[in-house]
Amino acid sequence: MSPTEELSGTLQKLLVGVKTSGSENLMAKCPFHRKVDGSMERTASFSVSLTKGVWFCFGCQGKGDLPGHADGDHHEE
Repeated sequence: MSPTEELSGTLQKLLVGVKTSGSENLMAKCPFHRKVDGSMERTASFSVSLTKGVWFCFGCQGKGDLPGHADGDHHEE
């Protein structure tokens, strides 16, 4: 299993409503923000680029790097 496939499988277990977007991206409901009433958003706004190793939420504007990716490269230890 490639590092990208492994990461995709892990994220699909952790995130709600994961769908593929293109060949190397995932979209899901953001795990970091909720609506004012405390409920989760209805549509996916959380985007993950598996090849670049980064994520961005179009709803709360959060962004960051994925663990294990330095400059988009996967380093095995």
